[in-house]
Amino acid sequence: EDKNARYSSAQIESLIERHFNRGVLLTNEKDIVAIKKIEVYLEDHLASILRKCQAKKWNLEYMDMMFTGGGSQLLKGYIESKGFDVSDNCIQDNVRGFYDLATNYFASEVAR
Repeated sequence: EDKNARYSSAQIESLIERHFNRGVLLTNEKDIVAIKKIEVYLEDHLASILRKCQAKKWNLEYMDMMFTGGGSQLLKGYIESKGFDVSDNCIQDNVRGFYDLATNYFASEVAR
């Protein structure tokens, strides 16, 4: 039987917000264990993103990466702790990117 604490999505988001974004020192042992597991997952996820960028031949040493979107907004403290930037307008930037993609896609469809 798994004796680890079970957390809802809202509780996980709250832990991330408190620990990574506000720097609150966690004192509850189950929260400490949970945040360590979350951090391992985040490290793997960030490494996966960077591998995908490298697979597309992006020269990351000469690029300023800017993270956008709701996930980046939630994980801002973690992402910035790894030396990357997070947009101050995460949601709007993400929406604008999808808008631009859709506009370009439909423009090319109409041109056919």
